[in-house]
Amino acid sequence: QRRSGARRCGEKEEPSGSPLCADARAGEQEECAVRVAQSTLLQFTFFGLTEERCKSELLFEAQFGMRFGKALSAKHGAGAHKVKMRMEELSAQQQARIRKLNAGDAAVYEMAKAVFDHRLRQYGIRDDPRCA
Repeated sequence: QRRSGARRCGEKEEPSGSPLCADARAGEQEECAVRVAQSTLLQFTFFGLTEERCKSELLFEAQFGMRFGKALSAKHGAGAHKVKMRMEELSAQQQARIRKLNAGDAAVYEMAKAVFDHRLRQYGIRDDPRCA
């Protein structure tokens, strides 16, 4: 039996400001948070991926019928973010710990990549020489 005002995982937040997954059982909060994040992601009309900046711009242009004056990727560089350390440089134990601690984020990211790739196909965006 649910306590008064309690919600199931993923139900809308109450005005009291309680978190969406507050009523999830111990150990289920992360799984609940991943489901909420994935559901929220699907509600966005548009999102892009940092590492696919050029294709993200092309998708934006296709979805909204707008054109960038000059490609942002050209203005800011195709890989504007800097990689400080690569996973391959870490020990197997360190890699395993990072994967465990970031499992939820990785699940949301994998879904985001799949949705992004689906939207590229949906709008007929293929490998473009401008994105090389």
